[in-house]
Amino acid sequence: MYLYKHPNSVYYTRICTPKKLAKLGFPFDFKISLRTKSRPTALRRNLATAPIVVQSLDKMPLDREFSSEYLGQFKSELKKHIEESWSSLSNHLDFNSSSLANTARKATMTPKEKSNGAPKLLRFRVDQ
Repeated sequence: MYLYKHPNSVYYTRICTPKKLAKLGFPFDFKISLRTKSRPTALRRNLATAPIVVQSLDKMPLDREFSSEYLGQFKSELKKHIEESWSSLSNHLDFNSSSLANTARKATMTPKEKSNGAPKLLRFRVDQ
């Protein structure tokens, strides 16, 4: 499973198909647009999308060839499940919201930690 940014700046997830399924007619991998240019949104959508795809692939029988009609139906069902999971994500906290930005405006190291090099534990201070 990979999260990558396409040259058009939209994030995608790429999930490789198990070799046994690829030999039976499935594509080598699934590239699914996460429909966002925001990395935090892409990360959340990727975490919701990847398990759906992997679980769907794990349920496939390994004893028969797959027709292009079956693959089309599989992809449409997969799309429906992914969109349902994304709709539930929209009800949660948006990491790009101004309220989150206002909560923690600035994180800084203390002067002692700066002089000692890389600190073992960062201390955060919120400036108001």
